[in-house]
Amino acid sequence: MLVEMTKIEIVGSRELLPAVLQKIHEFGCLHIENISHQKKSGNYVIRHVALDQAGQNKKSDLESSLVKISSMLDSLPARPDNPELTLKQKNQADQAWNDDNDRFLEEVRKIVISSEETLRELNKEKKSLLTEQSNLARYKTVMTKVAPLAGRMVALENYDSMALLVEKKFANLIEIIRREIDRITENQSHIVADDVDENTIAVLMVFNNKYARQVRSFISGESVNEVVVPENLRSLSYDKALGQIEKRLQQLPPRLKEISKQLNKMSESLYYTLLTKKEVLQDKLDEFDVLDQFGTTDYTFLIMGWMPSKDLGPCKESLDNTFGETIYLQELVIDEAESENAPIQFNHSALVKPFEPIVQMFGTPRYGTVDPVPLVAIFFPLFFGIILGDMGYALILLAISLYLRFKKKDNPVLQAVSTILLLSGISSFIFGFLYGEFFAGLGLNFAVILGAPKHIEILGLGLPWHRRELLIPTLIFAIGLGAAHVVLGLILGMINARRAHSTKHMLEKGATLLALGALAPIIFAMITGFPNDLTTPGWLLLIAAIPILVYSAGVMGPIEVLGALANIVSYARIMAIGLVSVILAETANEIGGEFSNLALGILVAVLIHALNLAIHVFTPSLHVLRLNFVEFFGKFYESGGIPYKPFKRRGGET
Repeated sequence: MLVEMTKIEIVGSRELLPAVLQKIHEFGCLHIENISHQKKSGNYVIRHVALDQAGQNKKSDLESSLVKISSMLDSLPARPDNPELTLKQKNQADQAWNDDNDRFLEEVRKIVISSEETLRELNKEKKSLLTEQSNLARYKTVMTKVAPLAGRMVALENYDSMALLVEKKFANLIEIIRREIDRITENQSHIVADDVDENTIAVLMVFNNKYARQVRSFISGESVNEVVVPENLRSLSYDKALGQIEKRLQQLPPRLKEISKQLNKMSESLYYTLLTKKEVLQDKLDEFDVLDQFGTTDYTFLIMGWMPSKDLGPCKESLDNTFGETIYLQELVIDEAESENAPIQFNHSALVKPFEPIVQMFGTPRYGTVDPVPLVAIFFPLFFGIILGDMGYALILLAISLYLRFKKKDNPVLQAVSTILLLSGISSFIFGFLYGEFFAGLGLNFAVILGAPKHIEILGLGLPWHRRELLIPTLIFAIGLGAAHVVLGLILGMINARRAHSTKHMLEKGATLLALGALAPIIFAMITGFPNDLTTPGWLLLIAAIPILVYSAGVMGPIEVLGALANIVSYARIMAIGLVSVILAETANEIGGEFSNLALGILVAVLIHALNLAIHVFTPSLHVLRLNFVEFFGKFYESGGIPYKPFKRRGGET
């Protein structure tokens, strides 16, 4: 259900605003309404709340402290969640702020001064060593390929060398490079090349160093990669440089391990303290940030907002106990237009709550309208089960649901998915029983072999209901279900219109219902060819409904009736998609039974059943969402609501 909201106004002396705001923040139930754009409240001229110099200085101190604390937290290894310890430290930090906020900020400064520099230096060194380690590993890989070539060449005085790596697809470049280097150096050069792997050729050049600039300029324009030796190793030969790199790579891990150990030790002592102080600093900055949403006069402040009606009494009592008669909290009487600005808060059971995000994909419902979430929680699993309708598939869905519920307890999204799968699986199992489907007819065949009857009768209904054989009755059932769903949507639309005192909308929904009721016997007579006693009254009712539709919805009103009929017919997809699932499941059994090798036949059947289940979990979900969002919601749903966002503290409990 949608929680009932009350609009309130809080008025008090200007100097009490910070303390009142802090109390409201602690209580955490007021959805603040921005009144900074208003010019008057009753007989009083109100204006924007502006910070004085002292307030600006305090805000600046908070922002500076928050930046430093956040930076330190980001530099520390994260600790596992510990809600009990965090809440305890948060309460202590809150109390420290309330007792003396200047002393609290001084404590923050002391923590920063004592630890920030050490933390920064450790992270700086760690980053530098990791970068060096990565670079050296790359150099080692490349130089391992080049060093064997260097060993085949004699180092000469006044001669320079250059190593290149050439992709094999550019192997023709080597001869071009050889000729061009000979020309540049006037034949004072020597080049060797060899394969280093299936994709790369290593090339080593030795040339008179007086031509070094021209050689390097030429090489830079070709499709080759020069092997650049680290600066501190450039004076060494390739094999010696490689040895130094390997030696350095062995030295780095122990130091990195020591740095990590020091950082972990600092995290153990600082992490939760910094985290709770960060939350307090953010809370206090939030109180500064919302000030510009309030109003002031020369001597008073004015706060307006919404809160759940059930919280009004406790909130007023809390403020009265703290401030007595120095402030005034008043419940405001609002008109219908203003009630549309009331924020929306859902209050649903654990089985319904997972469907809230699904509904909010379509927008937040407007305050005062019918809550659509419980309706989706009913019709989504119902339609899903009617479509899938297989006990075997249902058991798989239930098993997945239980796995997510017990193995993924820390993931709220997967917990919500598990609930939806649970309800959809139960619905699929029930309809699977009615259809007599357990991996299509496989289960029924085994049951008959074991002595179960082929048919039973419950309340006059013969079971199992073979969907593949009873196509017309199944189609009629699907369309009848669609008619009931659309009619319910129109009735809910009338309820919403009545709540909004919108006579035209109420007449529109009512006339559409009347027209659909009038068309039912007319369409029946057209399809069956059998006239009935209701045909004439149907035409009379339809004629009566048309002027009402034109008056309430304009010339498009009668056309909307045809749209509603099309919506009802579109529920035939329930039958069609379910029939595809049955056929594919039966095909899996038939193909599996064709194999002489039992194990192979079972494997093939299982794979096809798995494909069928995957298809008919996602496909029905999409179509069921369409039936709810388009055919159903279109008759009553009014979006545009404002989500309830109370001004409350971060972390811990409110």
